[in-house]
Amino acid sequence: MKLTLAKIKTLPIGKKISDGQGLCLTKTAPNKGRWEHRYMINKRARVMALGTYPEIPLIKARHIHFEQRQLLVEGKDPLEQKHRREERQRRHVTLRFSHVAEMCIAQQEHNWTNKKHAHDWRSSLRRLAYPLLTKKPF
Repeated sequence: MKLTLAKIKTLPIGKKISDGQGLCLTKTAPNKGRWEHRYMINKRARVMALGTYPEIPLIKARHIHFEQRQLLVEGKDPLEQKHRREERQRRHVTLRFSHVAEMCIAQQEHNWTNKKHAHDWRSSLRRLAYPLLTKKPF
């Protein structure tokens, strides 16, 4: 049974109603609720939160749900994809110049003819670049 704005408004608090194909709305308070995508993958039931109502209106929830179903068709777990995306964002925010510089030095170290070169690079960067550039995310 498809949801409508009228049905959402008259839905009792605590009641979960399906819009079809795994999109569900649970009413948590008057004019508030949460969207979920319920699905099965690899014989496992999964529930993925899509956001809150009314911040995400019915039409947007259907659009997000459609995108998640497309991932399922491709054989990908939408929840796993969401976790990977969040992890990449978290790593990107915490990545600093010093981390990138150390990775570059470690990568090039075996190409240098003298081991002292790595020490010189690290020392110069610590003195000159890190104090300014490490304060900001990369």
